[in-house]
Amino acid sequence: MTASFAIPPKTDSVPVNTGLSGHCVLITGATGSLGTHMVAHSANLATVSSVVCLNRRNKSSDLDPLARQLTSLSSKELTISPEAKAKLVVFEVDITKPNFGLAPSTYNSLVGKVTHIVHNAWPMNAKQPFSAFTPQFRVMRNLIDFAALISAHRPFEDKVGFEFISSIATVGHYPLHEGTPSIPEQRMTIEHVLTNGYGDAKYVCERMLDETLHKYPSRFSVMAVRLGQVAGSSISGYWNETEHLPFLLKSSQTLRALPRFEGPVSWTPVDAVAGVCADLVLGTTTEGGIYHVDNPVRQPWSDMLPVLADELNIPAGNIVPFQEWIRRVRAFPSTGAAGREDLNPAKRLVDFLEADFERMSCGGVLLRTERSRSDSETMRNVGPVSNATVRRFVQSWKRRGFLV
Repeated sequence: MTASFAIPPKTDSVPVNTGLSGHCVLITGATGSLGTHMVAHSANLATVSSVVCLNRRNKSSDLDPLARQLTSLSSKELTISPEAKAKLVVFEVDITKPNFGLAPSTYNSLVGKVTHIVHNAWPMNAKQPFSAFTPQFRVMRNLIDFAALISAHRPFEDKVGFEFISSIATVGHYPLHEGTPSIPEQRMTIEHVLTNGYGDAKYVCERMLDETLHKYPSRFSVMAVRLGQVAGSSISGYWNETEHLPFLLKSSQTLRALPRFEGPVSWTPVDAVAGVCADLVLGTTTEGGIYHVDNPVRQPWSDMLPVLADELNIPAGNIVPFQEWIRRVRAFPSTGAAGREDLNPAKRLVDFLEADFERMSCGGVLLRTERSRSDSETMRNVGPVSNATVRRFVQSWKRRGFLV
């Protein structure tokens, strides 16, 4: 996917929009949980003049692209000012296609306008095989070529920012090979990747950047940002209920039993993650390379579990060994009114949970954050997740009907 890459020379054939007084940030996947928080955070920055959202086409919606983006923001309990709203430019596209499927005039307009790219769009399915992620490599190549064109039409002193949102899955097996759970912010090799299609594909995209834009540090500020556990909003409590942790808690409420975990837990609220990512891609002193975003304050599961049990109305005596909890998840009826899949969603991911959750989420894989803390003020200010915030997560799920 990168063998044919060639950096174009500087040219003025597509004029740069010099009328902009600030950054123009392009964000892919702007309707998901992290994407909407990135949009809201970026649009509220005085240094950002425009936020371009590239979203998938939604054939089932009658809303225009901007209205759908605003609906996505409100559904995540986010509000933005009229001034921030005026900065939004939204396209619904197929980014696997050349020029993202846009008309040449529209694409060229973006080439002359965009200053920073945040590639956040990604299918959330840990069970998919590697082959299912092939379209993501076309997307990455299209964005790389787009960044190269932007650079060709910008002044020599202007670097194009490119931030790829990667994952802890790319380093999930590092401790097994290196003998330490503490993982540095550096490039890895394939044996360090968690062996599933999701992690392998994220790793390939990291390597695609290494083989292209990373080779031209005078023209690009390129980074892969590996995320640990992204939690809900510390402000509203909103947490996307289709992720594995909400699934675990929903099944626990149905079973009236929580799994007992030992060791540290590290959750970073999504609003903080969005702030860190903005700090890194927009930072004038950012060196690029590899960054980790993971809460550096490790909290004991033993402190968090009683709070969760209380909010879920689970008796304290019903915090059971993890393997016993897994057995109950598997044994829960799969048919009939009592066996509705939505009551026991962890069953969909039970193999992943049994194989990897304890090791990945209880101290077996610890992302070091020295570089991200050095380059992001938001990251330096990330603190422990309070009991009140944990309760806010659960109460948000209850408001939306996911939990009872």
